[in-house]
Amino acid sequence: MRRVSLLLSIGLLAACSETSAPSGSEVAAATNESDTVASTESEGEGETMPVATSLPVSGEAAGDTAGAEPQQASAPKGETVASLPLQHGFYVADGTSCGQASNATLMLVRKSGINTSRVPCDFKSIEKTGANSYRVTETCSEGGAAWGTEEHISTNVSTYEIPNNTSFTTKSDSGWESSARYCPQSSLPEPWRNNDIADLIN
Repeated sequence: MRRVSLLLSIGLLAACSETSAPSGSEVAAATNESDTVASTESEGEGETMPVATSLPVSGEAAGDTAGAEPQQASAPKGETVASLPLQHGFYVADGTSCGQASNATLMLVRKSGINTSRVPCDFKSIEKTGANSYRVTETCSEGGAAWGTEEHISTNVSTYEIPNNTSFTTKSDSGWESSARYCPQSSLPEPWRNNDIADLIN
């Protein structure tokens, strides 16, 4: 009877030992599984790190591109000159004969500017930008006490094409364009034929 009890006790101890202590193969399997997880995480980190690093670089490049302003072509710089190479005196708009000149078609070219019937303009700067091309900054006065209206002064930039000293074409930055040619004063109708303009053109 004692022998049977002793054998039972030994068997119970052996069963408890097998339940509480993992076998060598189980330990190895668990270790391999841990290594596999660690390896997978390590590989995942290796793959994501370059992407995470490249995002700020890509973002900065995009920001630089988005923030960059388009380059605008600047007007060519020319040689500053004192006056336009035009004969001073009366000019009539193209399409009108000198004998048919009127307030609407006549202008007076002075050394320092151009006058129309209602708008005198003074040259502030003249730049030669080509063989026959000039860029002129001028101030023009319109209205005033003589016309019973408030005076309005504006500054304009115009391009003059002058093929010879008796004709020109002018085009303003706003798109207004006109051409005129010189008329001897003696060919004009009254009252311009006998107007004393010596002080204005000399």
